[in-house]
Amino acid sequence: ILRLLVTVLNKEPDHVIWLRVYDVVESKHPITQVTPVTPIKQSTISTQTPSTRNTGSSVNSSENRRYMDDVIRGEIESIISDVPEFEVKYFQNIENFNSLVDTVLEKCQAESETIQLNGWEGWPTSAIQSGVVRFLEGINERFWAFVPESSRTRARVLVARPNKGQQGSTAIRKVDIAFVQGNDPKHVDHSWLKVHVPGELKSNIQEDIPTRRSAAWVDLARYVREIFIAQQSRRFVLGFTLCGSIMRLWEFDRSGVIGSTEFDINKEHRRFITVMLGFQLMSEVDMGFDPTIKHKDDSSEHTYIEIKRKGQTETLRLGKCIRRTACIVGRATTCWEAYPNDNSLASPLVIKDSWQYCERVEEGEMLEKAAMANVKNVATYYHHETVQVGATDDDVVSNVRKNLDTMECNCNWFPRSDLFKLDSTSIAESDASRKRKWSKTATVHNRVHRRVILQDYGQEIYNAKTPTALLSAIKDCIEGYESLYNEASLIHRDISINNLMIHGSTGKGFIIDLDLAIDRDRAAPSGSRGRTGTSAFMAIAVLRNEEHTFIHDLESFFWVLFWICIHYTGPGKEHARIVQAFEKWNYMDMIELAEVKKGIVSDKSDFTDGLHREFSTYYRSLIPCVDELRDVVFPAGTRNRHESMVLFGSMKGVLERALRDL
Repeated sequence: ILRLLVTVLNKEPDHVIWLRVYDVVESKHPITQVTPVTPIKQSTISTQTPSTRNTGSSVNSSENRRYMDDVIRGEIESIISDVPEFEVKYFQNIENFNSLVDTVLEKCQAESETIQLNGWEGWPTSAIQSGVVRFLEGINERFWAFVPESSRTRARVLVARPNKGQQGSTAIRKVDIAFVQGNDPKHVDHSWLKVHVPGELKSNIQEDIPTRRSAAWVDLARYVREIFIAQQSRRFVLGFTLCGSIMRLWEFDRSGVIGSTEFDINKEHRRFITVMLGFQLMSEVDMGFDPTIKHKDDSSEHTYIEIKRKGQTETLRLGKCIRRTACIVGRATTCWEAYPNDNSLASPLVIKDSWQYCERVEEGEMLEKAAMANVKNVATYYHHETVQVGATDDDVVSNVRKNLDTMECNCNWFPRSDLFKLDSTSIAESDASRKRKWSKTATVHNRVHRRVILQDYGQEIYNAKTPTALLSAIKDCIEGYESLYNEASLIHRDISINNLMIHGSTGKGFIIDLDLAIDRDRAAPSGSRGRTGTSAFMAIAVLRNEEHTFIHDLESFFWVLFWICIHYTGPGKEHARIVQAFEKWNYMDMIELAEVKKGIVSDKSDFTDGLHREFSTYYRSLIPCVDELRDVVFPAGTRNRHESMVLFGSMKGVLERALRDL
């Protein structure tokens, strides 16, 4: 009752007063039939898919290594190592490869200066990096000289750059050694676009053991992330570590990481030759590139895909890449603009590739459902399919990992702290169970490569040309969300700065990305491992892993507007800035972030002062609007604990009034 009185005395809006009335009535007599207000249910193990975070969830970030390494560890979560037949599977398609390796080994054995009693000639006993680099470059060229002339056509060469940063990174990254596209080590492009197989060198053999804090695999993973970002058609990445003389091969994909058994290059000579030659001779498909993205006349400038739609084959020429999620494990969404039948004058389509959990309902099916329901202000469906590689569905377990048997391999688990994942099971775990690291049972959470094609083309909402255009687009998106919820019975669950768009021709706002959407009446979870979201825009309740409802998505609209007004000094990425206090939101413990957000909105006066302090000059005119939205979304400075359809109208009303006043 006291809170109700305070609300009335503060002359809060009518809808806030009524919510306080409902609170009082419910505290005395539980409400059973009042609509449209419904208490939000608490999640349970059986109904809520846990939220997770990966390196692609960061927004307006400097990607400082002190933050990113921990996020990479949390993103990967587990490493399956000591996988047998690793090289056999990945090098199996190289023509006459075994006989080629035997030939090179025989020639090495015939030369006493190549193989000595204690290993390879030239191996530095202290295994310092500079010495190992010289050894690898020298021995590799010696191997290549022994390759018969008929087989001496390599797709890539070994290049060392331990003291030079790679081109194309947000932050400076230095790869120790790598197999790079080209056939002449002296004349190759060193950018991430051309790095096919990264390597990491360590002098200490203990660094080979894949623990949470060992540096070798983490450093390699950092390079792999850069390769995934730069190479748009990359499905997986192979790499290697050399710790002392102990070598191990690695495969990184959208489900995680697997590693071969380790071996000593000074003792297992044939295996070492196999690796060095194999990486240079593999085809691009075996290296992890997508063969469905084809090149016309061998031109990298003219790429296209073919689809079967309504019984007909259509050719879609790819234009520029408009989105590439920066992550290793996850959906890894990539979007291109595309033109049907090479007609550059036609309205562009959007091709979206992503790796979904097999258990999830296909995004294409939900977009098709939305289209059939005539939902407005949501991306328009055109086509969807599962990508086929080698005449089979392109998934991780069968296609990418080639059905390698991992069930009896070592699995090193890195239990996610609350920084990366909070679910009801982790709360109940004992300290002893959380400390368990090694397991002989390695469960792989399979993902499948999906392709969706949309008819609407636009730009992210932060590209709005004026503050007025931004508010108008957000209002359109809220209307689209309301239509999606009411007409198609879908809850979006991933409202973020990248999923709210402005149409290129009309300027209207619309919503994209139904990857994480669910039916609002779903009675059971999908069974998928987790759902990745952008924590900066997550509702407070979602950060606390409470059941995700439409109310929380509406709160996310608030955080999107709040974030844009702070981080953008004008329209577009060129006007984005990094604000240290908010960059931490990308890496912060989720419960801690929930408390930070609660603190920001709890006091009206403090909140208003914060807007004046943090908002960019360009967006200061929106302070009254954001201030009023805070009153609506967080009545009396607290979380909205009721599913009230009134909130749709209240938020749109605030935006409409602001548009009239600007």
